[in-house]
Amino acid sequence: MAKFGPFKDAYLSVNGVDLSDNVKSLTVNAGAVTLDEAAMGDNTEIQRAGLLNWSIDVTFFQDFTSGSVDATLYPLYVSGTNFPIVCRPTSGSVSSGNPQWSGQAFISSYQPMGGTHGDELMAPVTFSPASDLTRTIS
Repeated sequence: MAKFGPFKDAYLSVNGVDLSDNVKSLTVNAGAVTLDEAAMGDNTEIQRAGLLNWSIDVTFFQDFTSGSVDATLYPLYVSGTNFPIVCRPTSGSVSSGNPQWSGQAFISSYQPMGGTHGDELMAPVTFSPASDLTRTIS
């Protein structure tokens, strides 16, 4: 069985801006709302899947220069604008071994500045869904 190997070359584009070189960590979260179907007489809490949901959590090395992290994210956060987001495990071409996840998103959480004395200045952000999340392999 083939294994992916080290996760060290992820690709991330936010509103058409490639921010990959500032990404420390990236997580695509995919799930579903849980609906309760238990009724009187049931001995087990029975559930089923409802609407799908997703988010993408990214921690960036903060950069305030033009065209980089804060210059891209802060205006999107302030405006509440929906924008395209694209990510994949490596910067290589989309394939069955390098799938791409994409959709329209908005910024639901952004921490432009914070940290401990002497540490790198990091900027965690959560991208939330404004459309379906699409997985592409070609």
